[in-house]
This record gives sequence, C-alpha cells and structure tokens, in this order.
Amino acid sequence: MTGGLSAVRYTGDYGFDEFLAGGGASSDAEVVSFLMESGVADFGNLLFGGNPFGCSTLSVKNADGNSLFGRNFDWNTCNAMVIQSQPENGYRSISTVNTDFISMSGISLSALPDEIQALAGLYAPLDGLNEMGLAVSVNMIQDSVAIEQNTDKPDITTTTAIRLLLDKAANVEEAIELLGSYDMHASFGYMVHFAIADRTGNSIVVELVVRFGDDGDPFIMHLYDNDTAKAIGRHVGTADWRLPIYNYEGYENWEVMQYYDIPSRYEIPSNPETVTEEAAGTVYYSEPNRIVLFYGDGEVTGEYTPVGYFDNTEEFRSAVENNPVLEGWGNKIVHISNGE
Repeated sequence: MTGGLSAVRYTGDYGFDEFLAGGGASSDAEVVSFLMESGVADFGNLLFGGNPFGCSTLSVKNADGNSLFGRNFDWNTCNAMVIQSQPENGYRSISTVNTDFISMSGISLSALPDEIQALAGLYAPLDGLNEMGLAVSVNMIQDSVAIEQNTDKPDITTTTAIRLLLDKAANVEEAIELLGSYDMHASFGYMVHFAIADRTGNSIVVELVVRFGDDGDPFIMHLYDNDTAKAIGRHVGTADWRLPIYNYEGYENWEVMQYYDIPSRYEIPSNPETVTEEAAGTVYYSEPNRIVLFYGDGEVTGEYTPVGYFDNTEEFRSAVENNPVLEGWGNKIVHISNGE
C-alpha cells in the first residue's frame, strides 16, 4: 500500500447506538468526551481538528445506465485511512478518514495503535459508501460561517452525521429523514454541506449556499425533503444561480419578503398548500418558477410549496436588508450555489 495510506476493518459494536441514545454531540469536543468516557478504548487526550480544505463531488449515470458517485479531496498531501465497518446494528460500509485531522497528546492518529485509529476514525469519516448503495460526502466551503442548529432535537456533528447515514440509511429519502431528526453542528468549525446519492441514481445536495450580493457573506439554506426542494438542489448542482431580487412593493408585509425568478428552462415540480403565516427565514416555491423568501415574520395568504429555511439570525437579516443594489443594473442580486 502506498505511503500515507492505511486500511482497517472493524467488526462489532463501536458504541455508536449508545452515542445516539445519549443525545449525540453538539461539538467535536463532546464526541471526544463520549469516546473517552464510554470505555470502548483508552483515548487519552484525543483532539479533532484540521486546516481548511475544499472538495467536489459528482453523481452521474454511465453509458449502461448504472449510477456513479465520485468525490475528490482537494487538499495537500496527507495521511488517509480506509475503514471497513461491520456494525452489529447497521449496514456495512467503507469510509475514508483524513488521519491528520485527529491527534492524541500531540501525536498524529496515524502513529497511534490500530485500535485507537479505527475507533476514532469511525467517528470522523469525511465520506463513504454502504452496502445498500448509499454514498455520502461532506464538502467544505472556505468561509467563516458554520452551521449551529439549536432546537429541541438531539445533536450531531458533521462527521458523526456521516457515520449515522452510513450505518442507518438505505437511500436518499431515509438519509434526509434521519438528518432532519437532529440539530446539526459543524465539525472542525467549518462551513460544509452534504452530497448524498443512492444506487437508483437519486441524489441531493442537502444544503445550498446563498449570498445576498456578489460579495456577501455565505448563509446556509436548509432544504426540506420534498420533490420541489430536491429539484432545486439538483439544478443548482449543475450550475450556480445568480438571480435578480424583486419585491412585492405595495402588498401587505412586502417589507419582510422578496422573490427570485428562476429561468424557465428549469423544470420544477410543486405541491402548493395554502399558507397564511410565515416565519422569518422560511423559503417557498411559487408557480411559475419563483422562489419566495420571508426574512421577517409575515402574514401573507398564498399558495406556496415549502422549500427550506435559513437560521433566523441577526446576521442573516442584516445581510438581506443591507444587500446593495448592483451598480449599472438597478436590482439587488442573490447568488445560490451548492458550495463546490
């Protein structure tokens, strides 16, 4: 095997069901605390961390109609480990770990005993494929904003979310349902999104990166699990959207909402419902080919398909309200991408 690359197979219980049953973790430090306190191995002073990196993925069908999922890890030369996992209560999988991101008492993971490498690596995958054909990758975006959801749901970090999907999800639909059951917290403090695909060729980008203005800060738009949101995620995965912003000036509550018209060449299904109240940060689809954002609480009756939401922070509202008019155009601009 080439230098810097190792492989390990782990069969049996590595404590992940206990981790989930205990409420998961809201930070890498809490993941480390669980591993140290669980007694599955002596981890000493374990540390998760790393430097910024960037990644790309693709999901395509080949000439024979078979589904392919590809991923590259845009990073400097580093030590990597391939883990074959055979849990007692979950799907078998193969995942990869950048062992340079994990250390114990200042020693790189790759220099530690095999059992420590395997157990720590199981909680820190960056991508993987399970026996049901579900593939998942976490892609980092080099920006300062990181996801920190705080509701009443159990907590999970980026890397442990990948372990969750590899162990428990058979397809994209199950993966999205699982992710929606947890509050997500960024591993390593990085802004990331997930790319997920299954053996049927179904694929989705779970979050989109939105900038209000060409030079605006990035914000995460979380997508719901419906056909409309999936279509938008797929289309944005083929080309970034740079769209003019319009307002319903003169309509009731117009000052807390705006809309973006999507080019008609994109086919987007919808399943509208009557909406009478809108929470700040919610995003809807309105026929024909229109995205509607409420950046403040509103009471507007309309036929909308829910698409997703932004975390309603002061920074988010300020970015929307202070987005400058593009010089020479007369409109404000929103930039929507999958972050790659």
